[in-house]
Amino acid sequence: MTIEMIAESLNMSVGSVFTIMKEDLKKKKLCVRFVPHTLTTEQKEHRIASSEDLITAADEDPNFLKTIVTGDESWCLEYDQ
Repeated sequence: MTIEMIAESLNMSVGSVFTIMKEDLKKKKLCVRFVPHTLTTEQKEHRIASSEDLITAADEDPNFLKTIVTGDESWCLEYDQ
């Protein structure tokens, strides 16, 4: 579920939902940046390592993917239990 979807279902602004998620629920940003069309070798290696970490986490905990909320193409939020 995206932040926009949560905001719409609760009839709240996206900013308010984001603030609640960050400050009250202690969500954290994992990645927030523009991804260029041409990645450097270092950027490709970082993306591979990050993807492998996510796959490992999902393999170890079947509920892991339920803890991720996306905001748009460049947001990935995680909830620490």
